[in-house]
Amino acid sequence: MLEMSAVTTARTARVAAPLLLSLSLMTGLVLADTVIIEGSDTSEASESRASATARQGIQGVDNDGDGFDATVDCNDNAPDINPVATDIPGDDIDQNCTDTLVCYDDGDMDGYGTTTSGESSFTATGGAADLPGACGSATADLWDDDSSDCHDQDPAMNPGADEVCDGQDNDCDGAIDEADNELPEGACAVVFSDRFEFLPF
Repeated sequence: MLEMSAVTTARTARVAAPLLLSLSLMTGLVLADTVIIEGSDTSEASESRASATARQGIQGVDNDGDGFDATVDCNDNAPDINPVATDIPGDDIDQNCTDTLVCYDDGDMDGYGTTTSGESSFTATGGAADLPGACGSATADLWDDDSSDCHDQDPAMNPGADEVCDGQDNDCDGAIDEADNELPEGACAVVFSDRFEFLPF
């Protein structure tokens, strides 16, 4: 028996298949099963699609819908964390994916920060602090997690200090000297009179 091998493309298979079947019935030829049927897969195509799927899991897919995929987004499951987000000081979160935390400045290292802030030396991974509470730690450093210090160049003046009669707001509550409820009425008058000296003419 004569054997014939026929290989066609998926597009021509639909047309050629009925004709080949008729020829085989008329001539007694046995056609080898090598015709590519439409929709069938080849090993190369399958591997290509698998590779594309694997890449898609990292590049091109934005899980949190913030416009950044996992190649640049340090936490692709949190839309508030991405390379253009605004980092909030002292919250243990690296919103802008710089791998460091932003803390409030504590220039006098008294444990109270001021209103300015900057990138600290504390690291973060995946948008979260490697050491939770690092900005507000009790260790004397240049960083803090609050912004309540009104005199960040004087460690004796901060919200935890006592008000004294010196014409300044020592405890950062907005009240100076006797205007502060910490001091009794007339207390500063006594202090200032003791400091007054009569000078000769």
